Amino acid sequence: MFVDQVERSAPMRSRTAIGVTLDDEHDLRFVRETGAHLVVIDIAKGLDVLAEDAAPVTAETEAALVAIADAPVAPGRATLAEEIVRAREIHRRALAVVKVVMLETRLRRRVGFHRVAPVVHDVIGSIDSNPDALLGLARIGDKSEHLFRHAVSVCVLLVAFCRFRGIEGDTLYQAGLGGLLLDIGKALVPEHVLNKPNALTEEELRLLRQHPGDGHQLLSAMPDIGDVALDIALHHHERFNGNGYPFGKSGAETSELAQMAAIVDCYCKLTVDTPRQVGVDPAQALRIMYERDRSRFDPALLQSFIRCVGIYPVGTLVLLESKRLAVVLERHPTSLLTPKVRVFFDAASLGYLKPSVLDLSSKASSDGGDRIVRHEQPVKWNFAPLSIAALA
Repeated sequence: MFVDQVERSAPMRSRTAIGVTLDDEHDLRFVRETGAHLVVIDIAKGLDVLAEDAAPVTAETEAALVAIADAPVAPGRATLAEEIVRAREIHRRALAVVKVVMLETRLRRRVGFHRVAPVVHDVIGSIDSNPDALLGLARIGDKSEHLFRHAVSVCVLLVAFCRFRGIEGDTLYQAGLGGLLLDIGKALVPEHVLNKPNALTEEELRLLRQHPGDGHQLLSAMPDIGDVALDIALHHHERFNGNGYPFGKSGAETSELAQMAAIVDCYCKLTVDTPRQVGVDPAQALRIMYERDRSRFDPALLQSFIRCVGIYPVGTLVLLESKRLAVVLERHPTSLLTPKVRVFFDAASLGYLKPSVLDLSSKASSDGGDRIVRHEQPVKWNFAPLSIAALA
């Protein structure tokens, strides 16, 4: 295997580039001596984990996620088709606002707060109308804009997560504001670090990890920024097990909203394409967080987040029992295992089908009784993520 990075567990977790192929005991001993808590391998340069070794863990994870997600979600006031047009416009404007804010910050200009507040209110309104509309747009865009798209995605998903947990009023608004601006400190990080295509050095990591403090300082100078947004900006990289930064806080030392923002931030980072990674599909991101990252997050909050997005989030590629491939379009309010999907491909004959929408909860249609067997990786089928999920 080719070891790309190791994550050390003491004195405080940090990820370090290694770049070594494990050919003998000497190489293995070298990696162990780094104090590795987690090893990240690059399967393009070496072997992958054997499927038979991963199968028991995968099955256990799937069963656990199904059990967690077996809970109702509040239905939206509008259908996906009714909300998607407005959601597209909100997403476009939110992206434009984040770009302007980042540019103003980089140029050390005063950030126009009047631009930001309306976007957050619009996001809240769209989530209340139908959360799946905006959530389905979260990953669309070019990787060169990953920083801006990430900010919008975190805002959208944090608002949805807060709503799911019954958070309302000004606290909800401040959480959305904090989500949209939580990475504003990255405007002060050198662009060559943000857009570097390979692993960061220790010095580059140090520069990157200054962004929570820088962001908190920048936001403190803005009018109408409340404590919730400031708290999210400063603490969204703290971890429940104490292995986060900048302060290494653990457990309840970090507020619940900051812990929720940390979960959303991690999920969104996993699902987006950047110069350093190819994003995974939403369902795979949940499984990575559940298998690899459970100790980093409050278990109750992580389970609540899984219920919020569902184990087959909007935009997930799934294989049906009928051997057809489909993309998840909209969750069912009482059963996260039976969403609405867009069927488009026959996995048995390897041929495209005329796209059609299928409600897996309905037993009355000719497709009644079909069900999801598992989620699939788009790259396995040579599909571009979300290009096949043109929401209508």
